[in-house]
Amino acid sequence: MVIIFITNMAKYAIKGYEVEALDFVLKPVGYFAFSTKLDKALLQVRSRPRKVLMVPQDDGVLRLSMGDIHYIEVIKHRLHLHTAEGVLTMPGSLSEMEQQLAGEHFVRCNKGYLVNLRYVTLIKGDTVQVAGDTLLISRRRKEEFLLAVTDYYGGGSL
Repeated sequence: MVIIFITNMAKYAIKGYEVEALDFVLKPVGYFAFSTKLDKALLQVRSRPRKVLMVPQDDGVLRLSMGDIHYIEVIKHRLHLHTAEGVLTMPGSLSEMEQQLAGEHFVRCNKGYLVNLRYVTLIKGDTVQVAGDTLLISRRRKEEFLLAVTDYYGGGSL
């Protein structure tokens, strides 16, 4: 997260540095000053190292950003990684993948799916929509899944 303080009192700008704010803008906010600060924030976000997953393929290994994975499903001991570019298949277990993705906002909605919370767009009844696909939420995992979604989105609505 990148923090930019917008204030009309310069004395509060020092407080911003205590929480490692990137910058501050004094009110009234001019377009040029604000756009410059936003460009600086975007540059900082883009320069952060992205966590990657090495996916074995028939002819080599594919480097895949963890953030590009919508969800992972397991079918007959094979993992199917659903991304915007398509589905990648690799050997492994969902439990192992869950450990590897710990801290990356992936949560199980049932025993067969590991969902990237970034792509959750709708929860209705016992289903969740993830990047256009509808997945079942098991009764056993529903409370934990809903709590994880609520924590991720800060209690706001989807």
